[in-house]
Amino acid sequence: MQLQFTDEEAVYRFYKTYAMMHGFAVRLDEVRRDSDGSVIMRQIVYNQAGSRKEEVEKDERIRDHRPLTRSCCPARIRARLDKKFNNGRLFRSTKSTLMN
Repeated sequence: MQLQFTDEEAVYRFYKTYAMMHGFAVRLDEVRRDSDGSVIMRQIVYNQAGSRKEEVEKDERIRDHRPLTRSCCPARIRARLDKKFNNGRLFRSTKSTLMN
């Protein structure tokens, strides 16, 4: 399914509304910008998606980790800027996995 949006904010509003209707929350995840600093790709994911980064060895930690709250849920939407349409300001969803 490919959707079209006028800007990055419209993508976020759509997916946030969809998530609320289906009982989950979302967060902004990955972003890519061009040399001018304009957003060319934005990914929005389920708020508990991903995994904890293991930056410190367990032996070196003073305190234990908090309980895990992350999951491997694939729910996400990724929108890329399509420069061919609307003077380069049209975002198209290129990858979306929606939760039911």
